[in-house]
Amino acid sequence: TIDSMTAGTLTVSAGSDNPKASQVAVSSSTTTGVKLLTFSLKGKNSEITVEDLVASFGTNDSLSDVISSVKLMKGTTVLKSKTVSGTGTYALVTFDNVDTTIDQDSTDTYKVVATIKKFSGTFDAGDTLVASTTGSNSAWDVSDANGDSVTPSSSVTGGTITFTGSAISASLSGTPTATKTVATIAGEADKMDGSISFKVT
Repeated sequence: TIDSMTAGTLTVSAGSDNPKASQVAVSSSTTTGVKLLTFSLKGKNSEITVEDLVASFGTNDSLSDVISSVKLMKGTTVLKSKTVSGTGTYALVTFDNVDTTIDQDSTDTYKVVATIKKFSGTFDAGDTLVASTTGSNSAWDVSDANGDSVTPSSSVTGGTITFTGSAISASLSGTPTATKTVATIAGEADKMDGSISFKVT
């Protein structure tokens, strides 16, 4: 008895460290390694091969004034680097020929990072940038072990990045302390007092 192979599926979900809405300080030259998006791809029923992957980028300014380039990464490995061009506020970028394989019933995590230009022209403090995997876009090229086309299940969107010329940073100062006081009277609660000191710049 010969049965046809079960079609493979590709589930897209947000990574555990997918950026939340945050501020990024722009340097006087370029700012590299700005994480815009992390997402997980899970292959089911079959080994899944991702040849082309699509991401979208949107800003309230001109993308060409904001982004110099974007990279698709798997761990510390750069799978593809692309230049973002055009004068509009929205663009699709196809990371083509990445040829990454996800084993059956396994999950791999990827991220998109950007090199941000310095403030100039209309690009200034308060401008925003957001990225998405745009899973429903037809430019995705995904196939299962049988060579059949696979459509990603959904899209993942990163938090909105707001650019600023300056921002605060916080770091631990000293060693946190914790003191427990055990109650000596019936019905009285134990108490825990703690202290964490941090330095804000």
